[in-house]
Amino acid sequence: MNKKIVVGIVALVVIVFGLSIFIYIHNSNNKSNMEVNTNDKKVDVDDSDTLVDWDNLDNKNIDDSYTITEGGTYTLNGNINGTVTINTDGNVKLVLDNVNIKSTNGPAIYVLNADNVVIYLKEGTINTIEDSSTYSNLDEDVTAAIFSKDDIVFDGTGKLVVNANYQDGIVSKDDLKIINGDYSITSKDDG
Repeated sequence: MNKKIVVGIVALVVIVFGLSIFIYIHNSNNKSNMEVNTNDKKVDVDDSDTLVDWDNLDNKNIDDSYTITEGGTYTLNGNINGTVTINTDGNVKLVLDNVNIKSTNGPAIYVLNADNVVIYLKEGTINTIEDSSTYSNLDEDVTAAIFSKDDIVFDGTGKLVVNANYQDGIVSKDDLKIINGDYSITSKDDG
C-alpha cells in the first residue's frame, strides 16, 4: 500500500511540475507576441536588441516597374500585374491593403536585397499573391511566390492568400518570422 502512495505522489509531482513549465512557456510566448503586436511600429527582426523604428521611415510610392530601391514604407493596393522586387540596402515595410499581385514571369514578391523587410497585412484586408508557373532569367534557387534572400517578417491581422503555381509558397534564405496574420497557402510543392 505504501508503494502505491509513494508512486502516486511522485506521479502527481511530475504532472504538476510539467504543467507548471508548460504554463510558464505558454505565458512567456504570449507576452512576447503581445508586446510586438501592441507596438508593431517596432518589430524585432533579428532576435537581438536592435529594433527597426518603422515610424521614422518615409512613406513612399512604388514606381511603374514595381521595383523598390530605397528604404521606406510602401502601401500596396489594387491589382499589380508583375513582380514587386525589393533591391535596397535599407529597411522596407510593405503594407498590403487589399492588393492582388499576379506575376507572369517569376515570384510575385522578390526580395533580392534589403536590410530587413516586413510584410504587414492591414487589418480587415484580404491580399492575394500569385506567381507564374514558369520562371526565367532568375537564379535556380528562386522557387517561391514570395521569395527573399534576406530577413523577412510577416505581421498584421489581415489575410494573405498565396497561390504558388511554380513550386513553393513562401521561402526565405535568411530569417523568416510570422508574428501574426491569417494565411492560406496553396502550392505545387511546399507551403
